[in-house]
Amino acid sequence: MTQSQQMLANLIGSRICHDLISPIGAIHNGIELLILTAQDHSDPEVSLIADSCKNASDLIKFFRITFGQNGEGKSLSALMAQTILEPLLSGERKSLQWNISEDLSHQEVQAIFLSVLCLEAAMPRGGKFVITQKENTFCIEGYSDYIKHGDRAWTLLDSQTEDTQVAPSIVQFLLLPQVAKTIARRVDCSSSSNRITIDLRPVSSHSRSQDI
Repeated sequence: MTQSQQMLANLIGSRICHDLISPIGAIHNGIELLILTAQDHSDPEVSLIADSCKNASDLIKFFRITFGQNGEGKSLSALMAQTILEPLLSGERKSLQWNISEDLSHQEVQAIFLSVLCLEAAMPRGGKFVITQKENTFCIEGYSDYIKHGDRAWTLLDSQTEDTQVAPSIVQFLLLPQVAKTIARRVDCSSSSNRITIDLRPVSSHSRSQDI
């Protein structure tokens, strides 16, 4: 994917998210008013719509960062990044441990979020996601009782790969190396029977691992 193609894709993603967030937010607010004014607050249909609207709103906020236009020069607080990511990794099968406290650039958050999507693809049964900054390296780890190995998608993390004919479900693997370049980092991967890791290392770092 060329730089101009990536920019166009990011602009399209930003436009879609921008146009969807307002009507979904309005629906969610309307449902909340219905719940407040309803005599029976246990109406399952209304609760289902409210939950669906919240889930959609959470996803759009996440996609706006992950697939939207790079906010070059802009930063996000660590708390804001955690708040955007947490709803997607909470529930019975998933959990998040966020260990970053410093502000992050938009591109750094985007690279972390794309890494999480890559790990999710290898963790079909869910698991625990741990995100840490160790000196100048962002470490995104996934722990699960089942790690899916050998998927061809992981070869796309090699920045030399030119394959652009990928399914939409694995586009994160194609985008991550491109975003990593914008923050002068490379993507290193490793895995074991119950852990999978993506390290976003400075390009000057000598160690390299690609074991998936």
